[in-house]
Amino acid sequence: MSILSFVRTHIVGHNLHITEWQYVDWLVIILSITKITIFLLLYLLTQLLHVVLVTFVDSKLVLTYRKIYVNFWDAMPICGEYKIKLFDNIFKFVVCILIPRMQDLSTVWELFFNLTVVEQFFQNKENVQIMFTEQSEELKLVDHNMLLTTLIMSNHRSVNDYLLIYYILHHKLISEKGKLSKMNILIEFWYDNDISKYEYLLQVNFIGWGSIYRMIQLNIMKEIIIRDENYKISHKDIIKFFNQNGNSLAVIFPEVNILTTELSMIQGKINQDYSPFVSRFYNVLYPRFNTLTEVMRTLKLLQNNNDKVTKRSIFYCKRLFDISDILSQKIETKFGTSEQSSETNMLATTNNEISTHSEIIKNVVINQYIYDFTIIYYKIRHTDCGHDHNNGDMKVNRGVQLEQIVPSLLELLYDNIKSSPDDPTIIMVDIKKHDSRNLLPMRAKKLEKWLELRWLHKEELIKQNSENIRIR
Repeated sequence: MSILSFVRTHIVGHNLHITEWQYVDWLVIILSITKITIFLLLYLLTQLLHVVLVTFVDSKLVLTYRKIYVNFWDAMPICGEYKIKLFDNIFKFVVCILIPRMQDLSTVWELFFNLTVVEQFFQNKENVQIMFTEQSEELKLVDHNMLLTTLIMSNHRSVNDYLLIYYILHHKLISEKGKLSKMNILIEFWYDNDISKYEYLLQVNFIGWGSIYRMIQLNIMKEIIIRDENYKISHKDIIKFFNQNGNSLAVIFPEVNILTTELSMIQGKINQDYSPFVSRFYNVLYPRFNTLTEVMRTLKLLQNNNDKVTKRSIFYCKRLFDISDILSQKIETKFGTSEQSSETNMLATTNNEISTHSEIIKNVVINQYIYDFTIIYYKIRHTDCGHDHNNGDMKVNRGVQLEQIVPSLLELLYDNIKSSPDDPTIIMVDIKKHDSRNLLPMRAKKLEKWLELRWLHKEELIKQNSENIRIR
């Protein structure tokens, strides 16, 4: 799909009916987009200034200038010492205060951007209704006030899936941590100079197109343009990411592409002509395996590393207690002085090893469960006859049909902010959890088969939900 076609289909949409908008509609949607854009621009500007400052401070030009400056004023009596001290104080202020504060400020703008997006797309519960199936299982993302590294996979129904999944995870994290507001974030930043307790809200990352990215990172568009959709991310890059960021939530869309009517028809044609023995899907696209198998391989490596570190720590703890007993016995003997020194050194070494390994354990803790999201968007249509693209005619309930849709960004935004709730967008979400201890040991082929079975289950689940929903 070309960039122009993507914008027309998934950003603007075909059902927006802009020509029917009133002046009030235009004003409201422009204000909504402006709120989001302001925080995006503030974030990009702050990030740019931060990069410029870091590059300038680390440049040879500044070091050379400082050397010349110090040599010049060092030869000056009386005032030379104060001039050098002034320059060093300014340099210290930039390096130790200004640069870290700008990094924190960019974090604040990113938080504000995410919170604003959530408000503008999902705040109006009457116009955009998010419902969970009765079979949905509860998310567990935090354990003992620590975020768990969690893998979340989902079908891909709309570009809004990114915002919706972030909203669900954000809502869950907020409920775990307590109330959150933009004013509280500003107060923490301005007076306490510490916003670390809010950074967990920025640990929702998406994996695809050979990259790991957050909602606010626009450079993913470059990767989408220059890379193939099947581009596989290396497990080394994933490990590097976790080493830099610690515990994070990773979201993948195995389908890669968004399901549309055209893609569904193309998929059916390919199945019929070239792959008659491959499982057929109508409500989902056939999943790709590269990204999932690579992520699972990485989680397995991290899990194995944690297990080894845990066993080693237990060994060191036992060794520590043994050394403590020996040390207490040696002190009671007349030769205790010389041996005490040796045992004390062993004790110190063991303590250092234990602290090092415990730090590694706390760095990345794998969630016991992998979560599987199934997302469907519906619109209520008033009609005399319904149509099912898969099986033909479909019954209409009291002149109303619940129709599956692929809402664009502007369509969902407009639905949320419009004043009339007569035609709401209904989002149905199903959440299933799977024990990672059963999945991580699987070889790639078995994992691929498991993913295919999961997508067959999604196919049936979406079909059953559409048939069982009743409009009152």
